Amino acid sequence: MRRHLPNILLPAFFLVSLSSAAASEFRVVPSIAVSEEVNDNILQARVGERLELVTRAQPGAALRYLGPHTSLDASYNLDYRYYARNTREDEFNHAASLRGMLALWDDFFTLEASESYSRVPLDLARDTVQESVLVNQTDQNVATISPFLTWRLGGNGTLRTGYRFSDIRYWHSPAIDKQVHGAFADYRHRLGARLDFDAGYHFSSTETALNRFQKHDVSTGFRYQYGERSFLYGSIGQSWLEFSNGLNSSDPFWKVGVTDDFGLAVATLESVVQYTEDPLTLSTRQTDYSFKLDRALERGRLWLSTGYTEYRVTLDSSQDRKRFQLNLGGSHELQRGVSASISATGERLSRSSSTSTSSLNLPYRLVASASVNWAMAEGTTLGGTYSHISYREEPGESAGSIEVNRGIVELRKSF
Repeated sequence: MRRHLPNILLPAFFLVSLSSAAASEFRVVPSIAVSEEVNDNILQARVGERLELVTRAQPGAALRYLGPHTSLDASYNLDYRYYARNTREDEFNHAASLRGMLALWDDFFTLEASESYSRVPLDLARDTVQESVLVNQTDQNVATISPFLTWRLGGNGTLRTGYRFSDIRYWHSPAIDKQVHGAFADYRHRLGARLDFDAGYHFSSTETALNRFQKHDVSTGFRYQYGERSFLYGSIGQSWLEFSNGLNSSDPFWKVGVTDDFGLAVATLESVVQYTEDPLTLSTRQTDYSFKLDRALERGRLWLSTGYTEYRVTLDSSQDRKRFQLNLGGSHELQRGVSASISATGERLSRSSSTSTSSLNLPYRLVASASVNWAMAEGTTLGGTYSHISYREEPGESAGSIEVNRGIVELRKSF
């Protein structure tokens, strides 16, 4: 693992040792997956497509611990990749996650620690991690520690006050490392069996090698449940950003939505404005509008989702990106232990300025995939997936497009 990962792992395991031996749960689940991929355009090139065969072995383990005052969830996977046609040298990649919690004095004092190490896309607006093992990706490590106090006020009110520190690191890329110190106060009040009210103040100070800034957030909101699987929620707030180079920004943010189970399907309509971690910028404001429809069937499900997203770089609005996406698909249990699924995604991405002709900057992306999974025995699954990925200037024009055919067969075993 990278040198930064043990900084949280070791204290978290120390927290586990503080609990008594009368733990209610302790479980370790080892696993291994072996797969073979055939990809006829591994580099997603417009010309000079390269066929590659990628063999992957992914041993790992998951740990779950639950004690009287402590909980711990951890996982680790080693990802070995062998490129038979020498597109790259053999690779050893890692994916790990950890979340630990220590609660004392009737949960008045709580210490939370988490860490994740994973492969993420360099461009927020175009995630290539699920469709490629190579293109436009970086390794990200996020370590967070947060001690806080929970004040139980009169009636049904709860106030949580605390401190949070996050360290965000990247490797082998132009991504920007960040360190974030913050303080927060969140108040929640239950007004009835179905209605909650909340309000909060968050302060953060972010430092990078390029610049630093401070952010103040004030917000208030509610959540109302009017059915077993139906609820309405909303929050609104204001952010103030102060940068060390003298630039300032002030913008509203919100999260409003409704989820309704009307019998035939469950529908969700939502709008969210938030500041999102962006590997390539100091601060990015993301605005999402989305609609989802999910229908459960006797032996499967159908789904449809659509969304519109805007990205605004706080210090340079000329780099804005806009994305529209439509996804639909379904799954079906063919027989006991055997299931199949299909999905199709269409996406249009526009940028305010771009001269590159790579797959990241061609405006249209079309993805179609089909998979079959067979639960051969307890803990053993054999699966196969075929995907076709197409990047185009226009949906109906193949001239100058980037076409990728990808097939994967995987055997996975949990012990």
